[in-house]
Amino acid sequence: MLPIAKALKPKALLLGVVAGVAVAGVALQGLSPEWRMVDPPLHSAVESLGGLSAMAMAMVLLARRRIAARSPSYLVLALGFLGMGMVEVFHAMAPPGHLFVWFRVLASLVGGLGFALVWWPDRWRLAIGEKPLLLLSAAGIVVLGIGSWILPQQVPVLVEDGAFTPLAFAFKNLACALFGLGAARLFWNYARTREPEDYLFGFLALLFAIAESVFNSSSLWDRHWWFWHFLRLMAYAGVLAHVGRSYLCMVSDLGVSLAETRVAETALRLSESQLRQSLDERERLARDLHDSIIQSIYAIGLRLSECRRLAVKDAEQAVRQLGVAINEVNSVIREVRLYISGIEVEVMDGKALEAGMAALIHTLDGGQALRFYLQMDSAAAERLTPFQATHLLFIAKESMSNSLRHSQARNGGISLKLAEGVVRMIIEDDGVGFDTNTASPDRHGLKNIRTRAERLGAGCELLSAPGTGTRITIDIPFDAAHAAA
Repeated sequence: MLPIAKALKPKALLLGVVAGVAVAGVALQGLSPEWRMVDPPLHSAVESLGGLSAMAMAMVLLARRRIAARSPSYLVLALGFLGMGMVEVFHAMAPPGHLFVWFRVLASLVGGLGFALVWWPDRWRLAIGEKPLLLLSAAGIVVLGIGSWILPQQVPVLVEDGAFTPLAFAFKNLACALFGLGAARLFWNYARTREPEDYLFGFLALLFAIAESVFNSSSLWDRHWWFWHFLRLMAYAGVLAHVGRSYLCMVSDLGVSLAETRVAETALRLSESQLRQSLDERERLARDLHDSIIQSIYAIGLRLSECRRLAVKDAEQAVRQLGVAINEVNSVIREVRLYISGIEVEVMDGKALEAGMAALIHTLDGGQALRFYLQMDSAAAERLTPFQATHLLFIAKESMSNSLRHSQARNGGISLKLAEGVVRMIIEDDGVGFDTNTASPDRHGLKNIRTRAERLGAGCELLSAPGTGTRITIDIPFDAAHAAA
């Protein structure tokens, strides 16, 4: 469709119209001066086609003006097309006689006025809005047309004894002048802006002006009558071709725009998804590093501090603690390498979880005053998936590290058991506690604990108050959905 639409350039289109007019003119002028063709149905078809074409052109102009922010001159031109088209439909329906000629003359005057008003300066704003003006114009034409039909005696006499009256010629000459004024302005606009539509409408106005001038040498149904009708028909053919071209180009442009929009939306969704994945991965990595490696390094620091204290009192014990610290450093190095490789450490089963908890207590002990106990129910551990067990191990490590740093406790513990349809893990200490309504000593760590509990679909309860110690309870329902790691 698009190549056809682009092939219908205004200048090429108008050359075709000129060629058609020339051929028709030569053919009609070769007929006898007394030749007549009384064919009201053909005439009605021609006028109906012209009227519908003019109204279609008005709608296209109004739509294009809104999209491309055209000047007010395009609005009055659209109103001229609309009024001329509506009156021509009345003309097509009228039987030959006074109404027949009156509607024809009125259509010419309305159309000529619309073209002449393209001289309206752009800086002069219209007194009313576009929509009210459009409705008023259409309503005025309907009232005038129906009124003329109801009161035909009030219509000016424009034909007598099959010949046009001087008033009819005066009206037609006025219409010719109005179309000529419009053509001059549109050609002038084209010389300044090189807008193809100005050139097209200027040529159409010129064709309409020529048709009106031919009226002076015609009478009803003679060769000149049909020639100026043919001129108008060719002008409307240009209008139809332009409407078709505009429609095809608009459809093509909208299709391209829609395709580009869909591609952009797809790319945006992909970018958003990638960004979300990157942020989620960054948050997960930060959480895992905080809950695992950082806590392990902190425990190693505690053990080394204990070694420094023992170096004076018990060198042999200090050496043993240093050996443990070296093993823990190597373990941290292995964990770091796994993170760099993108491999996550995952607890495989309940027995591995129990062993991991015991190793965690051994690592965090480090000769400190705080001692942890471990109570593991094997049945509870066996109900856990590897994903759940891994997160529970991280939660335990974070909670125990917080106790070592802040609680000043002497005893702490971890328990895992079955309780009321859940697997319950409790981490507690008998330390100084804190006010849960104020900023926590380690807000990031507590946030990570809650985040991991949410991923498990588990409940998370934090109980603490100054002087009463701290207890964290994690309840994993038996039927909890296991989120992907």
